[in-house]
Amino acid sequence: MDKSPSKYIFGIVLHNPVTNDKALDYKKRIQMVRFGKYSAIVADTENTDYRNASREFLAHLLVGHQQVLEYLMAIGYTIIPMKLGTVVNNDDEVRTVMKQGGALFDSIMKKIIGKVEIDLLATWNDFPGLLKKIGEEPEIAEFKRNLLAKSDQITENDRKQAGLMVQQALNRKREHYAQIISDRLKSAGQAVKPHEALNDEIVFNTSFLIDQKKQKYFDDQVRAVNDELKDELNFRVVGPLPCYSFYTLEVEHLDFDRLTQARKVLGLSTSATWDEIKSAYKNTARDTHPDRQPESAADSGQFDIVKQAFKTVSAYCNASNSHPSSPVYYSFNRQDVDDNQVIVRLRG
Repeated sequence: MDKSPSKYIFGIVLHNPVTNDKALDYKKRIQMVRFGKYSAIVADTENTDYRNASREFLAHLLVGHQQVLEYLMAIGYTIIPMKLGTVVNNDDEVRTVMKQGGALFDSIMKKIIGKVEIDLLATWNDFPGLLKKIGEEPEIAEFKRNLLAKSDQITENDRKQAGLMVQQALNRKREHYAQIISDRLKSAGQAVKPHEALNDEIVFNTSFLIDQKKQKYFDDQVRAVNDELKDELNFRVVGPLPCYSFYTLEVEHLDFDRLTQARKVLGLSTSATWDEIKSAYKNTARDTHPDRQPESAADSGQFDIVKQAFKTVSAYCNASNSHPSSPVYYSFNRQDVDDNQVIVRLRG
């Protein structure tokens, strides 16, 4: 058994003996663990519980994580990034991750070779001024005048109604501008991933997966839409980046007891085909759906438990066989589960 230290995994690259030595020079920090045609980018680490780490620690970790991946991109690698804080026990377990994830790596690599992620954020250039203009729109201005003309006191509901009208007008304006940006940039990206706007000042927050050769074209389109909107927005372009928003991987160590509980929820025996698993899920989900249950049973969340059980069993099947189909039988005995207890999947 491998006695090497715990390993932090940054990402997965296609093995390239020509550039491997260069990668190893990065602050003498990173190593490559090879399995087949892929190499995992790793570093020795303490077995830290990153889930309970402080924000300051995670921010420092994120900077280091990004620096390593961006360095590897700079010397010519295409990287499938791992989720921040991915740690396994040793080099043997790194190779297990690579063995289990091989088919998934192949699928992703076909989609990202020669591609980079570009993140685009657009915010209002003068947000206070924009709110003032919205407040002067005829419908809202008239509503405010009617409030002021009331002989009795303005109520809390009146204020809420005025605020709702402003928010709705702001949302319409944001959607209009976001559509203009999307229409301008849709030809530049191979894939698009919108992100949640965290506050009202954000108009557009989206990641694009683009061909490396189209980076200048993308920048030109951003400048063109900025000119079209007459500098009403501030644009921030971040990249090129690894494909964080599209194909970040995560590793899970499957617990035998949790898998056993999941298969029992679905009514499965100690072995089953993929068709039998899907049929068991369909039947159990139908029987526990809130629409078919009395209110007390629906409130118990049994339907959600069934969905989570199927997700757990499906993850195990994918770890056992990258293309689950009948008549393959999946064993839920402890020895077989232990042999496939490392699950590699796309985040989210």
